[in-house]
Amino acid sequence: MNRANRRSAKDRARLERLRALPDFAIDCSDIPAATEQQLARMAPLTEYLATRAKKERLTIRVDKDVVAWLRSEGDGYQTRLNDILRDAMRRSIRRRRS
Repeated sequence: MNRANRRSAKDRARLERLRALPDFAIDCSDIPAATEQQLARMAPLTEYLATRAKKERLTIRVDKDVVAWLRSEGDGYQTRLNDILRDAMRRSIRRRRS
């Protein structure tokens, strides 16, 4: 069952009302400005979409202290691990090119 099918009728109706709103009618005043760190981590949308669709489920063994550290940083530890690996991959590719 996909996520849309699990939503209640009330939630689906609310989402439809939100979807129908024009952009100018959405109040974004409570959204904080992005930090420099967040902006630095941003990727072009095309790159993000190309990589996101190609995720592969993988089972690996990671030292307990490493997993504990990743989880201690808050939600999204698997995404953080992927980001760490992607940064290492990019550095390796750049070193090979130079």
